[in-house]
Parts: sequence; C-alpha cells; structure tokens
Amino acid sequence: MPIHNSIKELYEVVSDNSMYKDTKYLFLSHPEHIQHNIEKNNFIGDCDNHSLYWCSSLINSRLAKKSWLCIYHMKRDNIIMGHSVCVYQDFSDRYFYFDYRYPKKIKNIEDWIYKSSKTFGAEPICGLMFQIGLFNNSKFPKLKGILKVLPKRNEE
Repeated sequence: MPIHNSIKELYEVVSDNSMYKDTKYLFLSHPEHIQHNIEKNNFIGDCDNHSLYWCSSLINSRLAKKSWLCIYHMKRDNIIMGHSVCVYQDFSDRYFYFDYRYPKKIKNIEDWIYKSSKTFGAEPICGLMFQIGLFNNSKFPKLKGILKVLPKRNEE
C-alpha cells in the first residue's frame, strides 16, 4: 500500500462513488487487494471496503493516531439497513468520520453514528467500532479493540 502524505491525497484516491459496487455480501477485502483494484481502476467494493481502506491507509501513512472501522444498523420506514464508515483520531486528539465524502469533524467519538444515519434519513439502532492497528508493524490490518455504540435514548 502506498504512503499518503495528506488526508487530501488519500481522499482523492477514493473520493467518489465511481469505484463503488454493492457486493450484496458482508465481506472485507485485504487493503492491498483494494489498492490493486484502485490501481487497475476496478471496483473496490462497497462501504465496508472503502472504510477499511481508509482506516488502514490512515494508520499505515501515519496520518492518524487511531482509526476505527465502524459498522452499524439503522432503521428507516421500518426497514433495517447496514452501513460502514471510518472514524479516526488525529494527532491533535480531534475526531473525524469518513463516509465517501471529505472527512467531517465530530465533537465526540460516538457522534459518527448520528451524523451518518442522518444522511440516510434514518435512526441508528446500534453500532460497533473496531480499532484498526498494524500487525507487527506490517501492512496487515489488525483489530485492536471493539467499542459498542448505542444511540442515546430520550429519558421521559
């Protein structure tokens, strides 16, 4: 995988949906396989592959202190949908989330689930955040920890 020099440079690699392809299955490709598809101008998959590529590239390129592959479910019109985004913490301890568009700053680490589901006009149900690291300083992603994110409920 290449080393990216900036968030802007990384964004330009996978910035639009032209490489998106609904896989109809939840499976993750290795980031180097995704990179190969990018170089060949092939489809790289759907939201989970885009998110994993971002998470791995951010850590591999030393553009973020931490990154999380975030997977969640949401509900709109009684239909449950799933989606995946990348959340990262920069070296100034600010949080951002990437969801196909340029990364957006979020105040708290769990805010991504609300911001992302809102783009679908949906309400979040629950989500998981898988922290991504590098295995023994190689380019192989490693899950370092899991955080569970539950939407806040109005107490009445």
